[in-house]
Amino acid sequence: MKFRIWHLLAVLSAIKTFLIFYPKDLVFDEYYYIPAARDLIAGVASNLEHPFLGKAFASLGIVCFGDNVIGWRLPYVLIGIAIVYVFYRLASEMVGEGLALYSSVLLSFDQTFFVHTNLALLEGPCLLFALLAFRFYRAKRYYLTAFFLGLSFLCKEWGIVFALILALYHLTLNRRITRAGVKEASIFLLILVSTMLLPLWAYDLAYRPSVEGAGVETISNPLEHLRYMLEYARSLGKEGANEYNQPWRWIVPMAMDPWIYYGAEVVEEDGASRVLGSIYWYGVTVPILWYTIWALPLLAYRARRDRDALLLTYWIGLSWPVWFLADRLGRIVYPFYMFNATPALALGFVKVAEMLNPDVRDVLMSFLLGFELTLFAYYFPVKGFGLL
Repeated sequence: MKFRIWHLLAVLSAIKTFLIFYPKDLVFDEYYYIPAARDLIAGVASNLEHPFLGKAFASLGIVCFGDNVIGWRLPYVLIGIAIVYVFYRLASEMVGEGLALYSSVLLSFDQTFFVHTNLALLEGPCLLFALLAFRFYRAKRYYLTAFFLGLSFLCKEWGIVFALILALYHLTLNRRITRAGVKEASIFLLILVSTMLLPLWAYDLAYRPSVEGAGVETISNPLEHLRYMLEYARSLGKEGANEYNQPWRWIVPMAMDPWIYYGAEVVEEDGASRVLGSIYWYGVTVPILWYTIWALPLLAYRARRDRDALLLTYWIGLSWPVWFLADRLGRIVYPFYMFNATPALALGFVKVAEMLNPDVRDVLMSFLLGFELTLFAYYFPVKGFGLL
C-alpha cells in the first residue's frame, strides 16, 4: 500500500493525541497563555504583549472540554494537523505530490514544529493562517490573502513577517505600476489593516485593558495597544540570556545544546521509589532540518527562473536574519523563533535536491529523513511503559 498524506495525518493524530495527557501540568509558555485563556473567558484583560486570537483557541477548548489538558491542548493539536495538510497542498502545487509528501514528513517531525503544535502555544495558529494566505495568494485571491494575513497577526505578531515576505515577493514579480494594481493594492491593505485592528479594537473596548506606567494607563484603541506591544518587545533585553540564544548557533551543527521545556521523572503515587517513566519535552534538539539553510544560495540561484524557489528564498531569507538583527540590537531571541522558517526549509531542501543527480538526491533525502526520524524517536517526550 502506497504511503499517502492521509496516512501521515493519521500517524500524527495518534501520536499527538496520546501526548496531550503528558504532563497534566502546564509546560513552557503555557504558563502564560492558559491563564490568559481563562481570563478571556472571565472578561479580564491579560497578556497584552500578544494579540488575543492565538489564546482564544485555548479558551474555546476550555469551554468545550473543561479546564484540563484536553481543553488546553486539543485545539492546538488539531491546528498542527491542519498545518501539515495545508502545507502538503501548497507543496503539491510546487513540487508534485510525491515530494510534497516527503516535505510534509520532514516538517511534521521537526522537533520544534512538533512540540509547538502539540502544546497550547501561539505559533501554530499564526502559521496556519499564514499558510492559508500563501495558498490564496497563489490562487490570485488577494483579498482572502489579506484577510488571513490579518488573522495570522491576531494570533501572534509574527504575522507581520509573513506579510512582508509576500509583499517583497509580489513587488519582485510585479514591478510595473498600473492604476488597476494601485486600486487592488489599496483594497488589499484596507482588508489587511482592518482585519488586524478592528478585532483588536473590539477587544480593547470590551476588556478595557490597563498597563502600569506613570500611573495606570487604560488602552482604549488598537494604536495604543500596538504601541504597548512594541514597547514590551523593546524591553526584552538580553539579561540572563545564554549563549545558545545567539541566532548563528541555530544553524551551525552541534553549536547548540538541546533545550528542555519540561522534565520530570514519574514515580508511583503510593510513595514507592519505583520510577514509572519520564516526561521530557525538548523544544529544540539537533535541528537537522534547520541546517539545510546552508543550501539557501543554491535555492536563490534556482530562484532566477523559478517563482516558487523565489518565494521560498524570501521566506527563509526573512525568517532567520530578522532575529539575527534583533539580537544585534540587544533584544533577547530564542531558538524556537526558527519555527516560522520550518515549512520553507522543508520545501526549499526538496527544491534544491531536485537540482542534484538522482542517485545523489535519493541518498541525501533518505539520510536527512532517517536522521530526523531517529532524533524524533530519541527525544520522544514520554518514555517508560509504566506511564502507558
